[in-house]
Amino acid sequence: MKDALDWLYPLKVVISLTVLWLLRHAYQKMFNGLSFSAIIIGTVVFLLWITLVPVDTKQDLKFAYILSTIPIAWQYGWLFFRVIGATLTVPIVEELAFRGYLIPKLINPDFLAVKPGQFTWLSFALSSLLFGAMHGAWLAGTVAGIGYALALYRRGVVGDAIIAHSTTNALLAIYVWQTQHWSLW
Repeated sequence: MKDALDWLYPLKVVISLTVLWLLRHAYQKMFNGLSFSAIIIGTVVFLLWITLVPVDTKQDLKFAYILSTIPIAWQYGWLFFRVIGATLTVPIVEELAFRGYLIPKLINPDFLAVKPGQFTWLSFALSSLLFGAMHGAWLAGTVAGIGYALALYRRGVVGDAIIAHSTTNALLAIYVWQTQHWSLW
């Protein structure tokens, strides 16, 4: 969450889901069954995230106030799209970008020639640091990037990084909703 409620977030989710659906043939092959280790990694990243990211009570109250000023149907509608975005579109888009494209691109300019899950210290470190820089909480974001890269490396499947990321975000959504610590979103 930035300063307030992102009113266009539901539209962003719908557009992202539409694009992902239209391009699904290009990335579906990156999934290779459900990995229990990816779920464990996602859970560990969630626990580290809530440990490393301080709660901003002022932002929590501001968000709660803004949310309370809109009709109840809009509240639940916006929160529904926020959960769908966090657990579905964001993990797919970010993991395709960071673990599916950036890691291989840092290994070889012809990134399609790189075997999924191929490891180099440069691609591992730089992709994790850039992932952290993209998130508001730099340290937690970098740790998350490390975790999701490890999910990729474990079986060489980008889908595992997506599942780990989705698990983190699903647990975070539940935690945020239960604690009302909206600033963690």
